[in-house]
Amino acid sequence: MPPESNDDAYQFRALAMGLQRAFAPLAPIINRTRLLSTNAEVNSAHLGDAGAPFAIISRELVYIVRELNTLIADLEQLFADVSRQSAGWLKAERRVRSFQQALARMRGGQAGESAQPALLGSQDVTLVSPLAPGVGASWAEAARASKGNADQRRLWQALADNRERLLRDIGGLLEQMRRTARYVDRLTWVAVRHCHFTAVTARIEATKISDVTKDLTAVAGEIRKLADDIATAEREARSLVIDVQRHGSVVTALIGNEIAALLSGTARETLN
Repeated sequence: MPPESNDDAYQFRALAMGLQRAFAPLAPIINRTRLLSTNAEVNSAHLGDAGAPFAIISRELVYIVRELNTLIADLEQLFADVSRQSAGWLKAERRVRSFQQALARMRGGQAGESAQPALLGSQDVTLVSPLAPGVGASWAEAARASKGNADQRRLWQALADNRERLLRDIGGLLEQMRRTARYVDRLTWVAVRHCHFTAVTARIEATKISDVTKDLTAVAGEIRKLADDIATAEREARSLVIDVQRHGSVVTALIGNEIAALLSGTARETLN
């Protein structure tokens, strides 16, 4: 990693790529919820009219399963986008370094000619991070100074183009993290609160008919445990998302204006 690069940017990328692990516990939770729904339905049916109120619990669990399935489908698409944009960031970064090295070799072989502007004050252009403050303007200045050298100019153009791709992918990742935060809110509202409410209702209904059967009491206890497990998964996912957003806010402060300009299409840097 170049010494001028911002550690938060790379930590942001690493955490974003690992977000999928935070939501991994949801898949087995869905299977448990589906099984509990079936158990609730079977046990309430055995009781006839006495178990009718508990049948509502089964329907609520089916609703929770449906919502969790929808959430996971949305998350899978988000993680695919995160993976694609992270790979794009890495690819563009490698190309930027490659072009920097080519420029360094070219400049090293031009002894006696007018010196090109030093990149951020460093003669070793391979050490300059594409995320360093002011690097875009510095590269544009160096490009303008190389108008008399077609080979250098092509390298500068390639360098700028790949930096732009890199910024676009970073901007995409920042947007994915905002989407992830909204998905955690959905998990909180639909799964955690709804499941806890269902657990409380199940316990109440099971208590009313506990003199008839203990089966529904056991089911109610499992629903309560399920609600606790969903709440734990939500807390862990939210904690990681908050950590990613903290690093993302540093990235936004560093290059957010450039990214916004690129994504809006209003201020693309040109070297013509």
